[in-house]
Amino acid sequence: MFTHTEPDKRTSLYKSLKKYAMVVECEWQKADALAKWVVKVFASYNKKISANDAAFLVNLLDPDMTLIYHEIEKIVCYMGEKTQVTRDVITDIVSRSSKAKVFDLIDAMSQRRMSDALKIMDELIELKEPVPLIMAMIGRQLFILLKMKRLEQKRVPPPEMAKLLGIMPYFIDKTRKQAANFSADVLKRLAYKCAETDLAVKTGQIDGRLAIELLLMEIS
Repeated sequence: MFTHTEPDKRTSLYKSLKKYAMVVECEWQKADALAKWVVKVFASYNKKISANDAAFLVNLLDPDMTLIYHEIEKIVCYMGEKTQVTRDVITDIVSRSSKAKVFDLIDAMSQRRMSDALKIMDELIELKEPVPLIMAMIGRQLFILLKMKRLEQKRVPPPEMAKLLGIMPYFIDKTRKQAANFSADVLKRLAYKCAETDLAVKTGQIDGRLAIELLLMEIS
């Protein structure tokens, strides 16, 4: 038996394995299921957390149940005898994932807070996140904002928006506020610029950190 995080299903090896062996795909739990699980785990420690705050916690982290469990343990130890888990405690204690930091990065850029954006970018680089991955995450968020604007034009209800965008309902309002700071044309241009910059980094035409700084200046 062997495992692989992201197998290329186009290869002959994968096709042979699928033909002659058993291939089992273990997908991450969905965010809503993880949020319900978080409530139960806290309850096992005699702690209470609201559904919204559980969703907030889940969206700060990667969908790894072991990782989330360790963060819950940190919160429980920090709280001591207190029973109600608050948003402030979560914000202070939980180690935010790269995905959450990119959301904060876009938030800072949408509000033209360049110094905050650069600080978050440095945090991502300190976490040893590859520059192409950072670019990909920024590009993905820009496309989410563009899609958000289109859904708003169609007057799609927020719960349906969340499903179509692949985000928790809690983040709909924040995503809408981000999108409101850009026009659809600007978002398209920025998404193209992001892809163009990513290619320049991968082909050695520009240093990765400098490329992200220039991209942030373009967005801000």
